[in-house]
Amino acid sequence: IKDVEAAKTVIEQKNSELDIVVDDIKDKPEMKAKSEKAKSLRRDIESQVRSHQTELSFYKDHDDCPTCKQGIDHEFKAGIVIEKDAKVTELEAGLEKLAIKSKEYDDRLEIISSLEDKMRTINLGIGDQRATIKVAKNALLEHKKKLKQLMHRLSKLTRIILRSLKQINKICLTTKRF
Repeated sequence: IKDVEAAKTVIEQKNSELDIVVDDIKDKPEMKAKSEKAKSLRRDIESQVRSHQTELSFYKDHDDCPTCKQGIDHEFKAGIVIEKDAKVTELEAGLEKLAIKSKEYDDRLEIISSLEDKMRTINLGIGDQRATIKVAKNALLEHKKKLKQLMHRLSKLTRIILRSLKQINKICLTTKRF
């Protein structure tokens, strides 16, 4: 019985720990979604950077249009180069900010993963305590069964003794008469 009570106490403590951990990981779906969105956004921005860099290198490397062979106006070309340089710089700054946010999300997901490992460990501990309770209850049931059998035997023996005492009493009474 002490084992059962101790196991129940441990289970209560572990369930309290579990409640705290479960509360600590409530934001997992949100963090996962934010992390995935950040990764998708990073791919999109990287694609835009490559596209702008391709255009930029075209205007830097060509004075004439390769298709129609006409000259590209230098003022137009300079404007495009400035515009594309600014856009690439802006996108790269955005990528840096996004990388910081993405790392925050991934760090939080790592913490959540570690908390989930802790939950598994706690649940294993609870399972061990439940097994202890089950073993103790089975032992108690076995003892109860044996006790019941012993009580039944004791009852039979008591009846036999009572009958024997009655017979002895009869014999004693009969012998006193003679």
